[in-house]
Amino acid sequence: MRAVEETNKVCMLKLIWRILSAKGSLWVDWVKKHLLRGGSLWAVKETSSRGSWIWKKLLKYRDKAKCFHKVDVRNGESTSFWYDSWSSLGCLYDKFGERGCIDMGIPKDSTLSSAIMTTRRRKHRQPLLNAVETEIQKQKQSRIVTERDVALWKGKEDGFHPTFLSKETWSQIRNTQPEMQGYRGIWFSNATPKYALLTWLMVRNRIATGEKMGLWNQNTDTSCIFCKNPNETREHLFFQCVYTRKVWNGLIKGLLLDKYSDRWQDIILMLTRKDFDTTKSFILGYVLQNSIHSIWRERDDRRHGEDPSNEERLIKFIDKNIRNRLSTLRRGDEEKYVNGIQVWFGSRRTF
Repeated sequence: MRAVEETNKVCMLKLIWRILSAKGSLWVDWVKKHLLRGGSLWAVKETSSRGSWIWKKLLKYRDKAKCFHKVDVRNGESTSFWYDSWSSLGCLYDKFGERGCIDMGIPKDSTLSSAIMTTRRRKHRQPLLNAVETEIQKQKQSRIVTERDVALWKGKEDGFHPTFLSKETWSQIRNTQPEMQGYRGIWFSNATPKYALLTWLMVRNRIATGEKMGLWNQNTDTSCIFCKNPNETREHLFFQCVYTRKVWNGLIKGLLLDKYSDRWQDIILMLTRKDFDTTKSFILGYVLQNSIHSIWRERDDRRHGEDPSNEERLIKFIDKNIRNRLSTLRRGDEEKYVNGIQVWFGSRRTF
């Protein structure tokens, strides 16, 4: 799962990429005419009063974009001499500032093409300025007048390519976290998103159980609504409570047989270790997710004064959901459907 903040950064960088690379885009043409006005994106001041709030946001992401952008020079006509990264020296204005423009005798708004055509090589006291002169001579010799410059974007393994790939950009800006063990046992193929999301939150212990609410407010009733245990923890609710244990037992014992457990950690471990074949693993995961969702909903209903459902009624409700889900697989995976129906009905008969 991608953090919203990181996803937003990638989207902003993609807009910057479009300004730098897009040809024939109405939006880019408008930006260049009314906001850039013939200048470089990198040269626009953040305090500029032109543009909307999204434009001002884009300007704040330029420093991040600079790390990703380079130019493959052909004729040099669309490449900014001072602001674009066209040589091994990177952005020249960042290195030399206003003084560099004076020492080199090249105006800030010059393109690489104009710099090549209108300046002649000079010797400087500063070694870096001589290095710039060398880079200009290299571009002069390799210039292809009939071809346009190509914008490049950094991808995986620090390679630069003429395309923007969101996944590769995200992988470079994201804050990496240790991979959570067992996530594949929750986010599996054909899972129902709302069940999977609630299960994911349960695994991370981010749901407002009685234990959690007691930490926020000492006057809160932290007892289990089903069995009146004074401390409703995640481990108690799934499935050490008398009520929920009976629901879980009635649904899954015929499937797991001698491997049956009603302890939270054991159940999660079974999902992550892949102790069963594909069909059985899918059913176990789906039953668990459906049970968590249904029990949590029953728990909230009771806390808000709704009529309670007994264990048998809840078991029948979840069983019906499992059968309906297996029947929908028929449209996409006939083999999984047939195997799933056989395994589930077989487990319900044996128990």
